[in-house]
Amino acid sequence: MEAEEAKTIKTPDYGWGNEAKNVMRNKHKVLVTGGAGFIGSHLCERLIKEGHYVICLDDLSGTNFENIRHLYNKENFIFMKGDIRDKELLKSLKVDVIFHLAAQISVDKSIVEPEDTISRNVLGTLNVLEAARVNRSKVIYASTCEVYGSAQLIPQNERHPTDPTSAYGLSKLAADKLCKVYYDMFRVPMTVLRCFNVFGPRQSNTSYGAVIAIFTSRALNDKPPVIHGDGNQTRDYTYVDDVIEAYIKAMETNFCGVVNIGSNNEVRIKDLADKIIEMCGKTMKPVYDSARPNDVMRACCDNTEAKNILGWTPKIPFDEGLKKYIEWFKERGEL
Repeated sequence: MEAEEAKTIKTPDYGWGNEAKNVMRNKHKVLVTGGAGFIGSHLCERLIKEGHYVICLDDLSGTNFENIRHLYNKENFIFMKGDIRDKELLKSLKVDVIFHLAAQISVDKSIVEPEDTISRNVLGTLNVLEAARVNRSKVIYASTCEVYGSAQLIPQNERHPTDPTSAYGLSKLAADKLCKVYYDMFRVPMTVLRCFNVFGPRQSNTSYGAVIAIFTSRALNDKPPVIHGDGNQTRDYTYVDDVIEAYIKAMETNFCGVVNIGSNNEVRIKDLADKIIEMCGKTMKPVYDSARPNDVMRACCDNTEAKNILGWTPKIPFDEGLKKYIEWFKERGEL
């Protein structure tokens, strides 16, 4: 579809009926699904620091227990090993707020194992929403820019056409729509955060989409970053601390609808590789390989609604965040 045609497409109103205002400043009992993951563990830390009682639910199938080990001595934290496809378990966890981050996030895996991806991301989300309905919980759902596919308009706002290019993106879009159905039918309060590319400490260098982690690992091991395609693909990167702030702000408002979370800056993959090589103090050149099938070619977030609705803007410049991440990677001692 051409960009000019995309401008005329009628899309839903992604504000579902509530004005944004501060409503949840008190301490709450909170469930974080996928809480042992990269973003989830940072969110658990922030919630604990602010005095909320946090239940971290994770099946540890694609996450790392070490991300949350240091939280065990906190009185207001509990870890539960469990699966979001366990309906009764979710219903038994009576909380005020559910941050739903658990998902199968690998695009590559979604191609070869689409059934598992749909089971976790769609049916798992349905279970979370049903538990929220029964227990009258608020939901903050972690969606993704993958629901848009390659950008037809730059920057991409919440009304950009949705055209996912993978089973992963499709599963997240289906879960998005389930969220709206549960709001429309049962008035389950919820905010859907469509995050663009998030990076920072604890991000694995083995998962698809974690290109900063992968490039950093290779550069520090004196191996050139491998670019799939011509490197002109673009992504929009936001440091994890800024993304966590968006989750907190979403909890503190009663806005129900979809909000994009990103930096509003495009970064070309080949420019990213050069920057990481330079920051790692190396001199090699990246190498090029065949393009990934159905790869998203452009992504850039319009974060206007995040500013207007949540009062959120990213604070950490990309280069500063990249430097922080590379230093963390070096300090781990596991290059």
